[in-house]
Amino acid sequence: MVFENKKAHIWHLVFDDVNNQINISKKQQFLEPVLTVGTIKKLNEYFRESLVIELSWEDSIKFNLDEDNFKTPVKISYLKLLKKYFSKKIRLFIK
Repeated sequence: MVFENKKAHIWHLVFDDVNNQINISKKQQFLEPVLTVGTIKKLNEYFRESLVIELSWEDSIKFNLDEDNFKTPVKISYLKLLKKYFSKKIRLFIK
């Protein structure tokens, strides 16, 4: 989401607490980045838990590299998102 880091962060990490391992896949860019580093820092206090994985380990970390997930995503257009947003606002206003 941060346009200064578009090429810097290339992996998507999810912690699987059932198998106690990290699942790693290639990052998929569904939206073109729109936020600056300064903006994301301000949002950090509200969304840190969903933006950052913090782990503690002693000897090693189990991980799974998901190579099947290396496909090009279909990007979501901003126009479509704006249309959905205003459509919802209009429907709520009419109610």
